[in-house]
Amino acid sequence: MTFEANPDSITPDKLRVLREYGVNRISFGAQTFRDHLLMAIGRAHDSDAIFAAIDAAFAAGFRHINVDLMFGLPEQTMEDVEDSLMRVLALPVDHVSAYWLKVEPGTPFAKWQALDQLPLPGEDEEADMYDLVRQTLTQHGFRHYEISNFAKPGGEARHNLVYWRNQAYLAAGAGAHGYVRGVRHENLRKIRDYLHAIATGRRPFAGRPPSRFLSAWKIR
Repeated sequence: MTFEANPDSITPDKLRVLREYGVNRISFGAQTFRDHLLMAIGRAHDSDAIFAAIDAAFAAGFRHINVDLMFGLPEQTMEDVEDSLMRVLALPVDHVSAYWLKVEPGTPFAKWQALDQLPLPGEDEEADMYDLVRQTLTQHGFRHYEISNFAKPGGEARHNLVYWRNQAYLAAGAGAHGYVRGVRHENLRKIRDYLHAIATGRRPFAGRPPSRFLSAWKIR
């Protein structure tokens, strides 16, 4: 059971409750260990918060700890990526997820990119960054078991394997995504709307999935 958290939002009390209720994997959205890059992408935490969160999780008994890293960030260099990898390798982490920056429409990054004011590394350097991530982690005992995911033996995340194998998964909770009978769907994002749908006996879907999906699930 995995719980995702930002490094600045976790506390020892929260970690204790998570452990008591069966959570055995925690994933921190670190992104980078360079403070100037964290500031550039609008993250609320700094590198010290990442170290503190991981140390607290390990002290609370978590042995499956994931760190999310990003590359292709504005003004990010190969040295920045290497620094983050070296810091991760020195921590009690058995899983690393490494993602490219994706500029989404409607975001400030998209606006700046359209104005040619977003200094991204470029595809060639991003590819070099990915190669650096892959080579460094695999040389230090991590297995590259999915496009963006690396794990030490026994540290693979089951939910990542489900996605990779194109298997079905359920959506539980507001804004959750599911995949059943070859159809992807999303639940209503606002908690008020989600609860109202449940209370009135309706499926809390955002939009209407195809009939072959609806026939597979009956509200009882």
